[in-house]
Amino acid sequence: MEKLAIFVEGQTEQIFVSKLLEEVAEKSMLAIECTSGEGGSGRSIRTFKLVKQSPVGATSSKYYILIYRSNNDSRVVSDIRDQHSSLTGNGYKAIIGLRDVYPKSRADIPAIKQNSQRVLPKAGTPIFLVFAILEIEAWFLAEYSHFTKIDPCLTSDSPRSRNFLAVRQ
Repeated sequence: MEKLAIFVEGQTEQIFVSKLLEEVAEKSMLAIECTSGEGGSGRSIRTFKLVKQSPVGATSSKYYILIYRSNNDSRVVSDIRDQHSSLTGNGYKAIIGLRDVYPKSRADIPAIKQNSQRVLPKAGTPIFLVFAILEIEAWFLAEYSHFTKIDPCLTSDSPRSRNFLAVRQ
């Protein structure tokens, strides 16, 4: 079984990544588990609790994906750093970190990457960082034509949609 760890900022990203993986791969090939980070400030110890467990029998899947929810943009890189040794020791093939850049701009990405690479381990399981320019929720707000697929009443002509679109402009 191949193992992959993915670190995300929040619940929306965790659900999105989980659903995306389920859509692009055969569900029978995947075992996905999700955790949520808690604590780690002051004297409290940072822990991760299981929030979604794979179905029984998923251990025979070809791929095991563990999605860590850091619950904060700035925790993604530090959580990767803190979990890296354990993930390497447990045979993970790759670690992916998905982090929002917002409220910073696209121009800040080189500095964010440089600061991230400075604190991450160089040996062991390879780490790949992906930087999203905007919050994932903004991706869906910008592409509003998908709303009619959710409910045919959600057209740009409906009163609710007109109010929504007026706010966006």
